[in-house]
Amino acid sequence: SPAVRAGRHADAAQYLLPMLSPVGSGEDTVRAVYAALANLANAGQRDAAAAAVDRLSRAPWLFEKSAMAAMLVEWAALLGRCDLAFEIANRALDRAARVGTIPPSWQILWMPELEPLRTRPGFTSLAKRLRFVEYWNRFGSPDCMRPAPA
Repeated sequence: SPAVRAGRHADAAQYLLPMLSPVGSGEDTVRAVYAALANLANAGQRDAAAAAVDRLSRAPWLFEKSAMAAMLVEWAALLGRCDLAFEIANRALDRAARVGTIPPSWQILWMPELEPLRTRPGFTSLAKRLRFVEYWNRFGSPDCMRPAPA
């Protein structure tokens, strides 16, 4: 988000809190994530925030709100936990396939901050599941994106 890019982590957290307050545990996760992003050098804080993202990603209601899954993928990646980001994305896609819904919107994957996620080998598998590769073969990839081998 622009606030994160500008280093205004508290502003970013304040923007999201009203969306998560009805679900309870989301508020604590938002605060933990943005505090960790404000101080990435603190590995303990980063690990605690990633654990909070993981816990929230397992809430039964989560994938009913498709934007939440994408947001958690973003947070995991920003915290340096690409493995967790891929796990959350794949669980969201698995659920969408089971219940016959359209998967969440994944345009967040092209945020500049998520380049480390796009260059990881797991991204190719995710891109295939999202049918991006099929699209790229036909129309070209965004920003000359060349996903890492699976």
